Amino acid sequence: MFGGNDGGFNGDRSDTWEFDGVNWTESMPANNPGNRRSHAMTYDNVHGKTVVFGGIVSSGYANDTWHYDGIDWIQIVTASSPSARHKHAMAYDGVRGKVVMFGGGVSIGLNDTWEFDGINWAQVATANTPISRSDHAMVYDSTSGKVVMFG
Repeated sequence: MFGGNDGGFNGDRSDTWEFDGVNWTESMPANNPGNRRSHAMTYDNVHGKTVVFGGIVSSGYANDTWHYDGIDWIQIVTASSPSARHKHAMAYDGVRGKVVMFGGGVSIGLNDTWEFDGINWAQVATANTPISRSDHAMVYDSTSGKVVMFG
């Protein structure tokens, strides 16, 4: 778990926590993506890293990409990137080995699909596209081999 908002008492957070199935332990990496909320995060199984994209930061909305390898956060500079956004969702597609991101927005809702291969983002054109949405959830269903979105 990274960052978020604690309900307004102390504002946005930049702490990193790990859960081992029994206990939460705070990690103390030397670097982190900074205070943010409404970002999306998923685990990239091929590269063995947690990926964070976007969210709300002190300067506004972000479109930065970060990896966490269990020790430290590293910002990934990509040749292309989705627009800044918050309240979007991401899931890791285990068959294709890519992070899939959908929606969110800033002043208007977005209904774009992006994929991250661990190095770069690429926008994906789909035959059928859901309407724009935010605050939704996505997960990879290994039984069907598909990314499922709800909300």
